[in-house]
Amino acid sequence: MLDAAERNRVAHISAFTMRFFPHTMHIKRLVDEGFVGEVRHISIEQWAGWPAGMPPRPRTWLNDAELGGGYLGAMGSHYIDLVRYWFGEWATATGQLRTWNPDVLDEQGQLTKATADDGFAVLGTLENGAIVTIQLGFGNRAGTGFQLEIYGSAGSIVVDNDLKIRVAGPHDRDLQPIDIPDPVFPEMAARSAVPRFGLLVHKLINAIETGTPEHPNLLDALRCQEVIDAVHRGQSTGLAPIRAPLRAP
Repeated sequence: MLDAAERNRVAHISAFTMRFFPHTMHIKRLVDEGFVGEVRHISIEQWAGWPAGMPPRPRTWLNDAELGGGYLGAMGSHYIDLVRYWFGEWATATGQLRTWNPDVLDEQGQLTKATADDGFAVLGTLENGAIVTIQLGFGNRAGTGFQLEIYGSAGSIVVDNDLKIRVAGPHDRDLQPIDIPDPVFPEMAARSAVPRFGLLVHKLINAIETGTPEHPNLLDALRCQEVIDAVHRGQSTGLAPIRAPLRAP
C-alpha cells in the first residue's frame, strides 16, 4: 500500500489516533525535552473484565482472524505505535497470543468459535536496548484497567487508569502528579466532533494541498505491522529480529 501510494503520489494518513490524547501528547513533549533521559523500560498493560454469566460475544471482525481481528492488531497496534512515536524504532519482538474466551454467537445466535486473540503479551527491545512489555487481557473476571510505566536514566513517567500523569525526576523519591495541558489543535480539527480524528483529516488535507508527507501515515503503519508480524513469528520461534527498514523513517 505504501509503495503504491508513493509511486502514484497519493497523500496518505493512518488512524493512529492514540497519539493525540492529552496524556500521550504531553508524554511526547516530556520525552523530547529530555525528562526521561535514556529510556530503559516501558511497560503497558490493559486488563478488562468479562464477568461470569455474561452472554458470549457476537461474532464480528474483532474475533475473526480472516477479517484482521484480534486484540494485538486492534489495541496492541496503537501501543506499539506509541512506543515508536515516543522513543524510535523497535529492534526485536516476540510474544504469545491466546483466545481465552472462544465462544461467540453468529448472526443466527448459534455458538461458534472465535479465531482471533483476546489476550496477548509482547516482549521487545528498542534500538537503544530499552526493554518493552505490552500485555492485554479482555476476558478476565475483573480487571484493573490501564497502566503505563516509563523508566529512564533521568526520570520516570506513570499513567494510571484515570489517564493522569505522575512523574519523578532525578532527585525525587516518589512519583508526583502533574497537570496535563489541553492539546492545541488547528481550528477546524478543534471544532470537529472528535478533535483527534479531526486532526487526522486536517493532516490529510494538508498533505494533499502541499505535497508534504504528514504523520502518522502508511510508513508508520508498516513499521507497526513489522512488529506485529515479529510477535506472531516469535510465538513459535522465540525472539524474532524485525527486518531492516525498507526506507528511512
